[in-house]
Amino acid sequence: MREIDHLLTDVEGVLETERNLLRNGTFDGLPQLALRKEQLIERIADHPDAATVALLERVMSKAQANLALFVAAQNGLRTAQERLDQIRNLASTLQTYDNTGRTRAFSTPIVRHERRA
Repeated sequence: MREIDHLLTDVEGVLETERNLLRNGTFDGLPQLALRKEQLIERIADHPDAATVALLERVMSKAQANLALFVAAQNGLRTAQERLDQIRNLASTLQTYDNTGRTRAFSTPIVRHERRA
């Protein structure tokens, strides 16, 4: 097997690992994989004419699928953050409706209790 084939196989392995991490929500391993992908792509760029179209298309397809997973994960994290913000705001405000159906918000004071030993 040629070196370029090994490099493309390695990239595919990295993309598969990346896919599994994204699907499992294990984001802490992604920075190391990004570095590894970058190194492999730099090495592949040293052999521009040697890579076969079929292998490159397969790698590109996996990379695009992972991009969709990245976008979905980002949207999910953003939605979760918004929901946490809503929950925090619920604790500090009371929202009611007046007799015309308009909403009214009342801030509730945060009560802090002093603890004594």
